[in-house]
Amino acid sequence: MNETFGAVLRRLRHDRGLTQERLAETAGISGQAVRLLETDRRRFPRPSTVAALADGLRCGPGDRELLLSASKRPSGQSRRLPSAPPDFTGRADEIKELAGFLTAGPATPAVPIAVITGMGGVGKTSLALKLAEGLAQHFPDGQLLLDLQGFGRSGALDPLAGLGVLLRSLGASDADLPTDVASASARFRSAVAGRRMLLILDNAADSAQVLPLLPGTSGTAVVVTSRRQLPELAGVRQIQLDAFSDQEALDLLGDVGGATVLAESDAAERIVRYCARLPLAVRIAGAHLIGRPASAVGVLADRLADLSDRMSMLDDHGRGVRSSIEVSVEQLTASSDPLDAAAGRLLPRLAVLDGADVSTRVASRVARVAPEQAERLLDRLADVSLMEALTPTRYRLHDLVAGYFDEIVPAAERRTVRCAALETYSAMVWQLSRMSRMPSGPREAWADEIWWADAADLQDRNKLLDLLDDERADLVATVRQAVEASPAEQALAVRLGVGIKYYGIARKRWAEWRDVAGAAAPAAVEALPKAMLFADHGLAQAELNDFGPAADALIRAVGELTSIEVPEYEVTTLANLSHVLERAGRTTEGLDYAARALDGALATGLGMEEAEALLVLGMLHGKLGSPERPAYFARAIEAMRSASSPRMLAMPFQMISHSYRETGDFAAAVESSAESLRLLMADNAGPYLPEAHEDLGWTRYLSGDAVGALEPLTEALRGAQEFQLWDREGSVRLRLAQVLTALDRRDEAREHLDRALEIYGSRGMAAADEARALLDKL
Repeated sequence: MNETFGAVLRRLRHDRGLTQERLAETAGISGQAVRLLETDRRRFPRPSTVAALADGLRCGPGDRELLLSASKRPSGQSRRLPSAPPDFTGRADEIKELAGFLTAGPATPAVPIAVITGMGGVGKTSLALKLAEGLAQHFPDGQLLLDLQGFGRSGALDPLAGLGVLLRSLGASDADLPTDVASASARFRSAVAGRRMLLILDNAADSAQVLPLLPGTSGTAVVVTSRRQLPELAGVRQIQLDAFSDQEALDLLGDVGGATVLAESDAAERIVRYCARLPLAVRIAGAHLIGRPASAVGVLADRLADLSDRMSMLDDHGRGVRSSIEVSVEQLTASSDPLDAAAGRLLPRLAVLDGADVSTRVASRVARVAPEQAERLLDRLADVSLMEALTPTRYRLHDLVAGYFDEIVPAAERRTVRCAALETYSAMVWQLSRMSRMPSGPREAWADEIWWADAADLQDRNKLLDLLDDERADLVATVRQAVEASPAEQALAVRLGVGIKYYGIARKRWAEWRDVAGAAAPAAVEALPKAMLFADHGLAQAELNDFGPAADALIRAVGELTSIEVPEYEVTTLANLSHVLERAGRTTEGLDYAARALDGALATGLGMEEAEALLVLGMLHGKLGSPERPAYFARAIEAMRSASSPRMLAMPFQMISHSYRETGDFAAAVESSAESLRLLMADNAGPYLPEAHEDLGWTRYLSGDAVGALEPLTEALRGAQEFQLWDREGSVRLRLAQVLTALDRRDEAREHLDRALEIYGSRGMAAADEARALLDKL
């Protein structure tokens, strides 16, 4: 058997005592290129590369001819396809589906056509070639590949020229080739009629380029690859290729890079994450590790962590990720189709946004076009596989596409885009505030009506809440980015941070409220918004049972309020602080702040704050064993009845239950919890019910009634899932696990703990440790 080019090159290099790096230096090519050639990852180098290597090796005529001969592709084969990459990985399901379709016989259309779409570098051509290898026996009359150059700088191949290539492959002479597309297409259909062949039309620009190249009768099957969706091709089987799974990406990295990858699994996982699991990027990263020690895996991961370094490392001399993305973008922006060109202009602006995905609403504001036009532009970007359509109104930009634009979008344009997104989110949360029927206070007085003008079209509160649910991850990411940026972005982050309270409370999105308020607070310049943000940060942390940091944030808020005159808000903040201090076990501080809150409430006539201060004083006195607790509770309930709604009245009963529970008076605790739940159910309180059900169930369990605890806890879990309250779901599952363990239903308990650990662990919450500890006991 003839030696491969890699084997010849490796033998000649060894004969001369050269390392790969030394040969690369003398030949004037990269060390990576030498490694790829010697391992047969690139089997047929260009003549110029062969000549450079021969010069670097100082080859005589004989060895030079040997290198040149080994570099040539075999001729005279009926299968005129290159081989699939030797390290081809994954795609088993896609191969099975397409192979079954292309060989289904009578069940298949006269000419079965499979279309493989996806972004550049996702492995469309490799999949087509691997598919062809497995189908060789089904198409004994030959397999042909035509590169349509649809996404390349030289321009798409004209259908007439493509037909000429195909006809020559089938034996036609140049003199016999038709000179118009219709005649050439008819000649091609005649030439393949009655043959069992497989035709791969690779890298198609659009359907118009493909249609004249299709056979007309049964026997021949077609595989088309394209970065663009091809809806005009009727009766096809289409596969949209996505990036690899984590395991597939790791397998490919190991196949390319060698055994050193397996020795550094953590670093390897980082590499595939930085490569966004894109096969092209993973393959290039693996090539950097060929023949390198295990320590190189960690070094490469560290280099890829830097975004600008990442794009350079994955470039591969103009044939890598950057070049692949450039070609797609250049084709859009240079297109004569106005929609293509507009989509190309929008793409870099979308890449600036620091969220996981983008909505048509945000895109329309960033592009300064109507939402309907923004949707058309996003659809076009999805058509050419530069974005992914997640839902009819949400789209995702590939990580490496975003990384490509990170290098080239000017700073001024970045500021403009981020400000547009912040203004959009801010308008939505402040529009919600106008619908929330909250009592007027310093927050409402601080706001400017122009802030919500952009959301005037959102008049349905439930639909607005649903929109904010969809946007919440991107909203948080954008605020975190903004507070580290320009003063204009910081000011908008503060505006948004102060306004998001209404959403946090309405949807019980405590984590998002905490993250936005906590990020924005240091960026606030004026005392009032700074105080509101610190207070909100503390209240959100308290809802997540993180009472120590919550108290510290509220103390900072009280400190800011001493410099301005907002007595009602100061009383409210003092009351909240005293309650959080009680929860944190800081009794002495709590008594001081509660007394200040009560004095302020009585002086300003604030009934709700009076009730809360009395409640906290009762709870604190209960911890001290004081007989004054019931009297404080009775005064608090009376004050609350005259100052609030039934829903608000449920809150003090829940607090009273906690106080009695902590001191072992379980009969009074169960009675108060049940009354709190009754009030909320009568008021149809929706997302507030899971907490009340959990509270009653847990109180029953602590009183010794494990069986009676199951029903309210099960209902709490159902409600937490219905309203997507992940923090409540995690807490309820911990409670259920302990109750089920007490009832000796350990398998069910373990299932709840596994899920709780998943919920808390994915968010880095301390409660994950509690879940692990309970699992260990099982």
